Amino acid sequence: MSPSRKQGMRKAVKTIVGLNKHLRPKDLHFFGLFIFIKGDENMPNRKRASVVTFHVTTEEKNLIADKMAAAGIINREAYLRKMALGGYVVHMDLSSVKEMTRLLSNATNNLNQVAKRANETRSIYESDIKDLQADYEKLWVQAADILKLLSKASK
Repeated sequence: MSPSRKQGMRKAVKTIVGLNKHLRPKDLHFFGLFIFIKGDENMPNRKRASVVTFHVTTEEKNLIADKMAAAGIINREAYLRKMALGGYVVHMDLSSVKEMTRLLSNATNNLNQVAKRANETRSIYESDIKDLQADYEKLWVQAADILKLLSKASK
C-alpha cells in the first residue's frame, strides 16, 4: 500500500472516530474504498446492524445510479435494499421476437430483390407480389402472437 494511501486511511479513521465517540480505530476495517464498522455493539440503537457487501464493475455502478435516478431515489443503500427485498427478476422468452426479426429480415430482403428486378426489367411479376404478401402475412401473424403473450404477461 502506498504511503499516501495509508496516510489517507489514517485521516479517515481519525475523522470517523472523531464523529462517533463509541468507535475505536481497531473497530474499523478497510477494504478498497469501503470502510466497515466491526460488530453491532458500537451502535446499540441501530435498526439495521448487519452489513452486506458486494462488488460491482464501474459500468454496473453507473447503471445502478441511472436506475436510481430514473426511480427518483437518492439513497443508494435504500434503493439496493428495496430491490434485494422487494424487487423481482423478469426472465423473458424472446424466441418469438427473434422469429419476428428473422421474418422481417426475409421480407425486406425479398422486397429489395423485387425492387432491383423491377428497376432492371421495368416490370413486376405477379408471383413476386404474392411472395411479398405471404411474407407480410407471416409478419402480422407473428406480431399478433407477440401481442397476445405481452397482454397475458401484463395481467
